Amino acid sequence: MTDCISDSFDFQDLDRRRLQADFSGGFLSNEGGLLLVSELDQRLGITERLAKCFNDLRDQRFVEHSVEELLRQRLYGLVAGYEDLNDHELLRRDPLLAAVVGKADPCSARTKGIRLQENQRLIASK
Repeated sequence: MTDCISDSFDFQDLDRRRLQADFSGGFLSNEGGLLLVSELDQRLGITERLAKCFNDLRDQRFVEHSVEELLRQRLYGLVAGYEDLNDHELLRRDPLLAAVVGKADPCSARTKGIRLQENQRLIASK
């Protein structure tokens, strides 16, 4: 009989982040399909092109989230089934959504006992 049980599955790295699915628990996300959405978006440049349709009139000295980042987060949230903006208060703690949106990993600071400040470029919320 063949042993087909694997302890973990490695995915292609996302920037400097190593992405791995395992079954040991820890910080979890049930949004694994967003990896495929992110890859498709990056290859086709959908969010990047859409962001160019907006004129960002905000004072850039005070901007923490670019229009492209905000669009990417909103679109990926919709794809994942989160149609309400207030869901992003909870989603900002999801390590996978942070990775595909390109924001700081909220879990790395927690695992090292570091308290994240609001200005450390987490996912946007209300």
